[in-house]
Amino acid sequence: MSPKIDPKAFGVLVGRYREDRKLTQAALAEAVGVSRPYLTQIENGTRLPSDEVMEKLVILAGIPMQEFIAMAGPALNGDQEQALRQLLAPWDALTQQMAPEQMLGLTQSMLSSEQMSEAVAKLGGIEATQLGPE
Repeated sequence: MSPKIDPKAFGVLVGRYREDRKLTQAALAEAVGVSRPYLTQIENGTRLPSDEVMEKLVILAGIPMQEFIAMAGPALNGDQEQALRQLLAPWDALTQQMAPEQMLGLTQSMLSSEQMSEAVAKLGGIEATQLGPE
């Protein structure tokens, strides 16, 4: 879990986007796989969820990745913030076109960066540059 994430700020973000999507706490909690009282603690800022629950909340509540990273990440200068917005724009566009459940399924099927590193290591003598476009 990232120590940089303020539980109160995260809770406000989840609550705001949950309400924007017209989801009840019970409905979001069920979709995420947590109890409604647990979600209430998250939204009140008294509890910070695990990374797995946090990821599900971000996706299912429809929180734009740019906004989540801006809240959770370090302060960025103007050029860094612009680069981040450009990098995440396709992700946010995709989340607007897919149902939250589809996005959750997609993200769960993706390998973590650690799993990717392990997979590349298993390839042996293949250099990382050989995996990319020519």
